[in-house]
Amino acid sequence: MKRQRVDTGRKRMGIMMGVLAMTICIGGCSGTEGKDTPTERTTESIGIGQATAPTAPEKVLFSFKERERVDEELLEECDVFASLAEQYMEDTPFMPAEDGQAENLEEQLSGHYEVAGRKAEDGREYYMAVRRRDAPVYEDLDELSVGYVYRAGSVEEVCQIGYYDGDAKETVLYEIPGYIVESCMDRGSESALDMFCLIPQSASEDGVFLSAFQENGRKQLEFIGMHPELSYHEEGKNCIVFYYQDEDTLAFYPEPYPCYIHLDEGESEKIRTLLEKGQDQKQGFADHREAIEWLRKEAPSVRTTGASLDLDGRVYELLGSRDGGGYVIGREEDMACWLMRGEQIYPYVLDRIKEAVGKDYGDFTDNWFDGGLVKASLVFPRMEEGEDGGWTPMVGRQTITEAEKLERLSKLLGNAIRGHEALNGCPYVGVLELEREDGETLQMFVAADSCDSITYEGRIGFEYGEQQELAEIFDEAMRQETR
Repeated sequence: MKRQRVDTGRKRMGIMMGVLAMTICIGGCSGTEGKDTPTERTTESIGIGQATAPTAPEKVLFSFKERERVDEELLEECDVFASLAEQYMEDTPFMPAEDGQAENLEEQLSGHYEVAGRKAEDGREYYMAVRRRDAPVYEDLDELSVGYVYRAGSVEEVCQIGYYDGDAKETVLYEIPGYIVESCMDRGSESALDMFCLIPQSASEDGVFLSAFQENGRKQLEFIGMHPELSYHEEGKNCIVFYYQDEDTLAFYPEPYPCYIHLDEGESEKIRTLLEKGQDQKQGFADHREAIEWLRKEAPSVRTTGASLDLDGRVYELLGSRDGGGYVIGREEDMACWLMRGEQIYPYVLDRIKEAVGKDYGDFTDNWFDGGLVKASLVFPRMEEGEDGGWTPMVGRQTITEAEKLERLSKLLGNAIRGHEALNGCPYVGVLELEREDGETLQMFVAADSCDSITYEGRIGFEYGEQQELAEIFDEAMRQETR
């Protein structure tokens, strides 16, 4: 049985990432000034390396044994793809791999591909498979299929490559054990099978390396590069973890994005000391829910901040608000929790986050909407399904200044942030910009796909009721077209 299918919900995921790209390209996430703006329609899509792909390198990167059996244009695309990926690993020079593995992969691909690899001194390696001119053509190919299986008695995954026809029936063409496959072409095009990148599964924990071969991964690397305090996640490393969302993260991640600040041993020891100082205030609870319920009675304005500590195998969640001091919930292995005041650890962690991304994670207040709104702007991407079953990407944009609508919005969202927290597995791709009478602003992210969730600054989740209630206020931006 397949453990993972890379393209489960295949077209839907591709469509949503295209919509995310439109959120950035069409007017960005800033509010529209002036009168209401009608929904905009676009068919733009985004492909791997499309925006930043370099021209073909002057030197040939790969030593294909029989280059003449492959279209020259495809070989050039292969060099462009590899050159782009290696640009994101400037400190890791690659050379052609001459270890015989390319021939093994060619055999597993039934001789339909020419395969050549690149290898670095640090052990990183990858292989490119480009389809030969004489390879079979599948007239019923509708979309690429890539998935992974475990064989009985084996600890090694087997990658299966094939395609779906127009009736979503899958045909498996190749099985390659021990490799991760990255698609290089449009999955829904005739060229879907033309080129693959093959990466040994031993690199599955090397996030930077894997990200370099994916468009969204490269955007993620660029985001981390813009914030030097941030690091890529490494299993078992002590770190500060916090949810973050803005226009940059929306380009590659449709939910609040988990950011990491690694802690060296000196920082870890300092945090251990700060945590120990609060032990005399410690209270035990059976589980996390019980701890939260007790705290909400003790300090109603306090919420999770979206920040926590991963330290020595334990998780320490930070809670607080503009109106209440910091608290820490620690989790034991048996899921039991303890809660304490964190007068010293709380500001220490929040200061580190502010240095990294410029946001105050203790700034939540459940009376934010009591100040009265003067303007609210929403950018809301969505998909519209036509009568033929096809999907059309849409981006709605609207600014409201009408007193009646603003009052309804204040009540709706004010009630939400006073209620229980809920961060669902929805695409939080709608960007809501709010401005109060006193000039203070707030950014929230609205979930699409019929979800009724919203995040406060992209880090604290709430449910506000029925999405229809919000759609009645933003009747242009969230309008559902009928065909």
